[in-house]
Amino acid sequence: MILFLFCSLRAAGQEIPRWKLADLENIISNSNQPLILNFWATICKPCLEELPYFQELSAQ
Repeated sequence: MILFLFCSLRAAGQEIPRWKLADLENIISNSNQPLILNFWATICKPCLEELPYFQELSAQ
């Protein structure tokens, strides 16, 4: 499983790197597993609460 988590801890005040839909399509086409793209922030309590769930999914 490919899991993307975008954290603002180290990148505070920085722009999110630009990416293209073609990049995502390439990742999906080269994998036979689900892709979860999760955008979150350190100030979002529900976002932080769901992290253990995503970590468990990634371990499977």
